Amino acid sequence: MPTDESYQAVLHELSNLAGEWRIYRDTVNRALIVLNSEVVTFSKRLDRDDVARVIRQHEVDGKLDAIKRWQWWWWIRVVIETVLLLMAIAYIYGVNR
Repeated sequence: MPTDESYQAVLHELSNLAGEWRIYRDTVNRALIVLNSEVVTFSKRLDRDDVARVIRQHEVDGKLDAIKRWQWWWWIRVVIETVLLLMAIAYIYGVNR
């Protein structure tokens, strides 16, 4: 049968061990709370970045459409100027004959 002194020593060591485990548990819980808040913050930042990306993409699409419209009118201008130049050459050629 264990002596009362050894029984008390075992209880004292178990109490110390429980205290150490409580410190480890609290540390792990605090780390998880910090990690969770970081994940939530990161998620919110990604959401904001996604919204900003969509806005930037719409701006880029608008600029590309404007460039395409400008190119279309540029080609029409080139064709009209070419036709006018050919007409002027034909007129000058006809007058000289």
